[in-house]
Amino acid sequence: MKIKMERTYGCLFPCAIFIVLNIPSIKIIHSSEIINMAAISLVWGVGLLRVIFRRKSQLKLSKYRLIFLFLFSCMWMVLLLFTIFHNSPGFSMRNLFQFTVTYLLVVGALIFVEKKDLKQVLYLQVLWSTALSIGNYFELISLERDLGQHYLTLGMPIAAGLIVTICLIIFMHNHLKSRLLFLILLLIQLIGVTSLNGRAPVLLSIIVPSILLILTLMVERNITKKVKLLFAILIVIPMLVLIIFNNLSETLTRRLEGGIQDEDRSRLLNDALNLFTDNILGYGINGTVNVGIDYPHNIFLEVALAGGIIALLFFILLCLFVLQALFKSVKLKSYYIGIGALATFFFLTWNISFNLSAAYVPFTALAVLIVVNEDDWPIVNKKVS
Repeated sequence: MKIKMERTYGCLFPCAIFIVLNIPSIKIIHSSEIINMAAISLVWGVGLLRVIFRRKSQLKLSKYRLIFLFLFSCMWMVLLLFTIFHNSPGFSMRNLFQFTVTYLLVVGALIFVEKKDLKQVLYLQVLWSTALSIGNYFELISLERDLGQHYLTLGMPIAAGLIVTICLIIFMHNHLKSRLLFLILLLIQLIGVTSLNGRAPVLLSIIVPSILLILTLMVERNITKKVKLLFAILIVIPMLVLIIFNNLSETLTRRLEGGIQDEDRSRLLNDALNLFTDNILGYGINGTVNVGIDYPHNIFLEVALAGGIIALLFFILLCLFVLQALFKSVKLKSYYIGIGALATFFFLTWNISFNLSAAYVPFTALAVLIVVNEDDWPIVNKKVS
């Protein structure tokens, strides 16, 4: 009975992680803070129950998880303390709730996730991306602009699934039937991502796989595999660019040709940087609203403006620490590189749009990636059939 329950909760926890990573797009179906609370309940509830029903009811945290927890907690506490100190006029009880939820989601994922969960998370992301692509193509999905939903709310999960699918095709599945299935899903996702009006999903769908393929080429020591990877880079990336840019909508084509000046993003980033240099101790969360900057569309600058140089330092150390796990995921390949791709994509997305109140997505992805460093779990470094 205990073994059966352990397996049940072992299947449910990847679903909980998937929900956390996709809360913004799940809210397209029903936008409510209840979804955030349900996600917390799933992460902590299922996580604790899995520990209880485990044969050895122990909760072990590796040094990697503890370091991540320390750096993330320090950064988050600095952000909140500086907000209280500055009595930030833009910070409300709703913001406090959002930041508390974010912290609990990230910490819960960090504590309870296991390596065996990673593959299921990737498959769920692929299925969700495909479903959203089909729904968007047949105009079954409508975004509520009044609720803050925009092109990235839909484009982010579609592009995330597309990137994971590419990783599954190249690094995991060597059976012809499996690859054909994922190629079909990839084509559906390509239709989905090119039918949107946002530049970020399109560009990141090319940039992230390119980065990971180049990193894999750099760390690969086997000459034969190195040559195969080189051919993959020379074939996959140009084909991806060709397919995507030949199927863009006219609106998106104009936006890409217009460049960054269309949204005056460069001015916003410059103003945010000037505000930080004027006060390197920060302004508190939402402390720059009164001077016309809601959020600077860059997570580094937002952390710096909210928590000053101290919070920024903890954040940079956290990023450098996670970078080690990314390199290891590239070396191990298999589904680990898929998780590395997912974390990279979400992290880069938060340097384009979205703010810290919804940062549970990239930080949860980074927390999940950390488990790749743990050598005490079974390591799978070969392709999965």
